[in-house]
Amino acid sequence: MNLTEFAIRRWQLTLVLFILLCALGYSAFRTIPRAVDPHFELPIVIIAAVQPGADAAEMEQTGAKPIEEIVQGLEDVNEVVSSSTDGNTVIRIEFDWSGDPDQYFNDTVREVTAARSRLPAELARLDFKKMRTTNAAVLQFALVSDTASWRRMDKYARDISEAMSRFADVRESNIYGLPQPEVTVAIKPARLAELRMPASLVADALRLGGADVASGAVVSGARRFNVEAGGAFKDLATIRALPLRSNDGTILRVGDVADVYWGQKKRGFARSTMASARYGSSPTRKTVPTRQG
Repeated sequence: MNLTEFAIRRWQLTLVLFILLCALGYSAFRTIPRAVDPHFELPIVIIAAVQPGADAAEMEQTGAKPIEEIVQGLEDVNEVVSSSTDGNTVIRIEFDWSGDPDQYFNDTVREVTAARSRLPAELARLDFKKMRTTNAAVLQFALVSDTASWRRMDKYARDISEAMSRFADVRESNIYGLPQPEVTVAIKPARLAELRMPASLVADALRLGGADVASGAVVSGARRFNVEAGGAFKDLATIRALPLRSNDGTILRVGDVADVYWGQKKRGFARSTMASARYGSSPTRKTVPTRQG
C-alpha cells in the first residue's frame, strides 16, 4: 500500500492532519514578528573624511589611500571601496557577515584613530558611521531658488524640518545642502594704498580681536570672578569697530578699509536645500519653489 492509497483509505486521519497543519500555519502567522523596515545588524562601516580646499585627486592620495591601508589590516575584511570628490572622501568597509558588527565598528574606529598622524593635518573632520536598515529617507523636500539668500533658505528648511518632527511616526529630520556661514572681510586695496598700510595689519587685528585672552581675576567680597578679554565676535558691528591704529587723534578701524558682510563657504553645486524625514523605506520627493527673501 503506497502513501496515496493510505491517505485515501484513511481520509479521516488525513483530514485531521490537514486541519492541524492549517492551525499551525495560522498560529505562526499571528505570532511571528513583523515590521515595515525590520532591523538587523549590517557588518558595514562608513568612514567620511572632510578636507576643505582639497581636490578629488588630493583627497584620494592623502585621505582615501592611507585609510584603506589601515582598514585592510583588520580581520574579516571582505571589501573596501572608496569614493573621492572635492573636499570629501568616503570609504566603505564590508566585513564578514558571520562576525559581530559592533566589534568590527569598534576595531575600525580604534585603528583609524590611532593612525591619525598618517592623515593630513588639514583634515577638518573624520566621521564613522554604521550602516542601518532602519535609516531610510522616505520623504524629501527640495527647496530651490535663484533669488533667495542662504539665510532665507535656512529659515525655510528649518521651518519644514520642525513641522515634520512634530509627527509621532517621524524618527529623524535632517537638513542637507546648506553651506556653513562665514564672515567675509573684503579689503579695499585703494584705501590701504592711500593710507600706506599693509593688508597684514587688518589680518592681525582680526586674529587678535577674536582670541580668548585671560586678563586675571577680580575679587568681590568672598567671590572671585575671572576676566577674559576678546573672544568670539558677536556681530558684524564689532568686527567693523576693531581698531587698526591711531593717527592725529583719530582711530582707524577695520570698517574704514574693508567691507564686512555675511557670506558662505564655496560650494560645488547649485543653490538648493533639502529637508529629509526618516520613518520608512519608500522615498518620495517633492520640490517646493521659494519666494524671494
